[in-house]
Amino acid sequence: MAESSRLKRYGLSDLLRELPVPLAIIIAEELREGVEEALGKLRKPLSTYVVDHKMLRLSGSRKMLDLSGRGTLRELLIITDSPDLLVALEADDRQVVNHRLSELAEVSDLLENIDVFERDGSYVFRISSVHFLTRLRNVLAPITPTAQATVKRYFALYDIEQTSPP
Repeated sequence: MAESSRLKRYGLSDLLRELPVPLAIIIAEELREGVEEALGKLRKPLSTYVVDHKMLRLSGSRKMLDLSGRGTLRELLIITDSPDLLVALEADDRQVVNHRLSELAEVSDLLENIDVFERDGSYVFRISSVHFLTRLRNVLAPITPTAQATVKRYFALYDIEQTSPP
């Protein structure tokens, strides 16, 4: 009975501290593997999708992606004629990006996952590795309501956990 009350007072980490170090390491590793295996069985497999648009004319805001589920935006590439195109990207209701391309170009050489540059008169935006647990949204808009922009290429590659295509 005394052993039972001792187990109730101590947490698992307390019990592992009382064991010899090699034995505690082995037990902790076995527990970790068991937890990973259980989580793996709970997760659904990821499916890969591509969205590829060419020559889109924007005269107002346009929702480009609206994904529900757990996933990763592996790559998003936007090629446009306007440095004033506003790119808004949200993951799990958090703003990842909400800037004009001209603003992002100023800092993109300092960022690992975002590139913005001018090439042959076009403005190129690329972002990679955006993870989300519940939702991902991307909206594009010219900076003013009367402005227009042409998206020469919009290419998104993403993995998402779901049972049917979006």
